[in-house]
Amino acid sequence: MPPKAKGKKQIAEAKNAALLEAVLSSYRGICKVANVEPDVDVVSAIKAELDKPKNVKKKFINKVVVRDDTLTLPGVTTLIDLCVGYPHIKNVHFYRCRIGDEGVRLLAALLRVSCDPWGKNCSQLKRIDITDDQAGKPLPQPTPWGDDDGDNTLAGDGIIVSSSGLPETMYTPIGVGGISSLASALSLPGLTLRVLVMDHNPLSEASVYRLSMGIRRCKTLSTLSLQGCGITSASAFALGTIVMQPPTPEGVVESAADAQRPKLTNLNLSGNPLGVEGAAILADALSQNNSITHLSLSDISLPLEPESDLAYEAFAQMMLRNDTLKIIDLGRNPITSQQFAQHLLPAITVKPNVAYVKVMHTLDRALVKQYLLTIKGRGKKKKRGRRKGGKKK
Repeated sequence: MPPKAKGKKQIAEAKNAALLEAVLSSYRGICKVANVEPDVDVVSAIKAELDKPKNVKKKFINKVVVRDDTLTLPGVTTLIDLCVGYPHIKNVHFYRCRIGDEGVRLLAALLRVSCDPWGKNCSQLKRIDITDDQAGKPLPQPTPWGDDDGDNTLAGDGIIVSSSGLPETMYTPIGVGGISSLASALSLPGLTLRVLVMDHNPLSEASVYRLSMGIRRCKTLSTLSLQGCGITSASAFALGTIVMQPPTPEGVVESAADAQRPKLTNLNLSGNPLGVEGAAILADALSQNNSITHLSLSDISLPLEPESDLAYEAFAQMMLRNDTLKIIDLGRNPITSQQFAQHLLPAITVKPNVAYVKVMHTLDRALVKQYLLTIKGRGKKKKRGRRKGGKKK
């Protein structure tokens, strides 16, 4: 009898194995050209999949997680080039690295290649996470006993890169140049990006303006996190243009610009000194939003009563006019029981879509009890009942 034909799964696994071998060879070649040593974690992660027995399924590597505050720019370049040749990587995370402006430009170039019709073998990124970039900051001092507490393991189906040695130079911090390149890439059609996280990276007013221009045209984006970026009230209007979705009058065709606006569902702006003015501007913009379900505005430098009354009144109007908000985090902002009872509780009572509002633990017990009774049962999925006439199992 002729040999049994291979199924689709077997063919896909064989292609993945061949692609992994090609990517590993290419990665070593890129490292040689860049005059850097191939990262041990990357090589071991790929070889671990290739060394599996034939009867064991080889997994696709779908993420690269880099936790290295001493990673040099050539090292960043080689990792991004790895994504260019392997289409299954969906998530790229850089935690406390030193990618700087140049690294952000490289990520923007990767997004551009993924949108190109010829870039079928390039990673179609769905998540970019650049948290607390260390470019331009003092270099860490090596300990006499070495770095033995680093995480050098493969987590699930991804690659984790940890500390690998001190660089000779530091690079330019993330600024307007890198942000402009990223914003330009975000506006390209065919993008698959869903999550953008840039927490704890200082962003100037110009950077926020440029970034908002790109995000406004990133149709696929659903989650945006800019926590602790030093964003002030001067940038609140630019951020408001991202979430504002004015209704289209009946009989009027939606413009191309409005059609490209993202339908954000998660927005995190906590830890930014927005103040009362910035909070009011954002609340007014969110009043015209019909997609965000989770909103985080904790620790936004609101003053004490009565100066903060304007902000809480704006939040109340936002809840009354918005029909999609479910979870609202206003924690670590000073609030009194009188402010909560006067502004927020009436809005929560009449809006059944609001399932939870987090505030500081400074409210009266009776008020907390009333609030908990108000939201009781909200946000829970209803159990499906048995159809009438149906048979019991």
